[in-house]
Amino acid sequence: LFALACARAVRPKGLYQGKFDTVTGEKLAMRSLKKNNANVFYFISPECPLCVNYAKDIREIQEQFGNDSIAFVGIVSGNDYTNQDVLDYLAEYDLELPVIMDPNFRLVQYFRATITPEVYVVDNKSNVLYTGKIDNWAVSLGQHRQVVTEFYLKDALTDISAGDPVRLAQTEPVGCFIE
Repeated sequence: LFALACARAVRPKGLYQGKFDTVTGEKLAMRSLKKNNANVFYFISPECPLCVNYAKDIREIQEQFGNDSIAFVGIVSGNDYTNQDVLDYLAEYDLELPVIMDPNFRLVQYFRATITPEVYVVDNKSNVLYTGKIDNWAVSLGQHRQVVTEFYLKDALTDISAGDPVRLAQTEPVGCFIE
């Protein structure tokens, strides 16, 4: 909590300003994402069971929707994981997305994110179009449905791709607390 309180002092003024270190040691200039119609920011924690369970889903959604107008960016906040921990997670679950290392919780504070996995779909004007769960598989931590019946992230991206307003803008995320 102390880190979150301190992060307020360094909160980015706008989402598409500044640069962040990525897990590969490169810098990601946030303004480079403004060219996209939408960006999916995916808060992850390599040891969170739901992040592990949703890795395949995120990979499939990225394959379906990731193109010249929609980009996917992972975010690992805090200092609990080394770059190698995150690279191992990405390799183990065959995820190919840039991952921002956010040790000072700047993006957590910007989005007011609290859970992993939690997604934020943001347009190039910094408007949050959808935030919350990937789908309705996870009912609560440790409890899940047999069959997924609501595909929140896919539906939002389908709406955006069609140029339509997002039908459901927010769901309550389920997962591990960001610490």
